[in-house]
Amino acid sequence: MRCRFLLASAFFLLPVSAMALDNDEELRLNLPHGEVIIGINQVEGEGLVIHAGGDKELLMDSAYMPEVMTTYEDSVLLQLAMGGNACPATYVWLTYDGKDLRASKEFGTCLESGELKKTDGFPAFIMDDGDSASQQIRYDYDGKTIKETKLTR
Repeated sequence: MRCRFLLASAFFLLPVSAMALDNDEELRLNLPHGEVIIGINQVEGEGLVIHAGGDKELLMDSAYMPEVMTTYEDSVLLQLAMGGNACPATYVWLTYDGKDLRASKEFGTCLESGELKKTDGFPAFIMDDGDSASQQIRYDYDGKTIKETKLTR
């Protein structure tokens, strides 16, 4: 069972309407520029297919449907389940701005939990460093790229 996020109290950025249909077959997200639909890739038999705006499509690796962690403006932070024990979870920011549907590179330390920190822009995501108990890694997203910073406790 996947762990839930540790959210700072009262940390709600923007409401996002998400509804999962029977058997986790489809996830519908209502973002400011329109609906984004995430489903299992039935053609390939694995991974996810993401649709928005009628003609925008992305393919993404994941063994299961993603979990919505939070949203900010026209983006949503997703936890992807990789289906193994070595690296059970990674994270990705998915953005639909009405023109483009894009995903950040996958990021994370393979742990299933982290903490969101409020900033002036996108929230920062902080995770324990799986290689060092005395360090954490902070991931900042600017709408296009992920910046990784090591932190000492």
